[in-house]
Amino acid sequence: MLRPMVSSVERACARVFGAFVPNDAKAARDHIDASPFAPTDPVAREAIFEHARAFLGQPLPHKHDFANRTRSTARPTTVFDVTARHVAAAIRGGALEKVITPERAQQLFDQIAAAPDIPHDMVHEGCHFRAHLVAKRIDNEGVYTEKVWIRGEGDLRIASRHAQIGYTLAMFHNATMVYVDTGDLHPERWVIDPTVCDAAVPLTAWASNMRSLYGAPTECIYSPRFVAHVGGLYRDTPSDWVPKDLEIARKWVKEVPALRQDMITGDFEGHLEELTAEAVKALADASNDTERT
Repeated sequence: MLRPMVSSVERACARVFGAFVPNDAKAARDHIDASPFAPTDPVAREAIFEHARAFLGQPLPHKHDFANRTRSTARPTTVFDVTARHVAAAIRGGALEKVITPERAQQLFDQIAAAPDIPHDMVHEGCHFRAHLVAKRIDNEGVYTEKVWIRGEGDLRIASRHAQIGYTLAMFHNATMVYVDTGDLHPERWVIDPTVCDAAVPLTAWASNMRSLYGAPTECIYSPRFVAHVGGLYRDTPSDWVPKDLEIARKWVKEVPALRQDMITGDFEGHLEELTAEAVKALADASNDTERT
């Protein structure tokens, strides 16, 4: 069966947004204007925005074909291509650096990993709180960031050395991304997430630590750094830092010690193992039923 043809505009739109477009048109335009994967040509930018506007608050079509690719393939250059050398230096009148070196990305990772006020070892809870604090911290360092959200059908199994059983289960996981110049035609999305990884890594390497517990495909959604929770993509997506969101994230940090104790008392990881065993059995039963039919 032939795969459907995908236009340059559709491809460029998915490179900028991933699997899902924010609900707010202004936030979608701001995201295009800020993204290192967006073209510098204003006509091309407008074409991407017009395509994205048709999908506000919705998944993009053809997302599994190309949205999560981090390296370009050999093909003719079009107005929808962009290189790290042609990225605009300013974002909304600021001076955030859009594309950094691998060494700078690792330096930021080390700084974030060592931050005493961000509980990276609390793998079971609060990923969006951590990611929001990390994004603001990197923003303060003068580097542009975005958020990445990964989800699948049912529970997401997240591998982490911080979990005693080696993993946790969640509805989604969220982390902070930077753009890195690796010498390729396009910059790469790299993730700063000490909860899951031991270094700054490309998006695909980060995502390989997570899979749907029920064997379904996962998808990545990219959002402006100002989005504090995935629900914000479905409502009015913020286009600047919201003080209340940062306050809530810092409040969660103060509650982590009590949360850890509650999880120990309630044998939280033991329950996760039971859920995993049930999912494995359900998949095996479904496979056997399919073979019998």
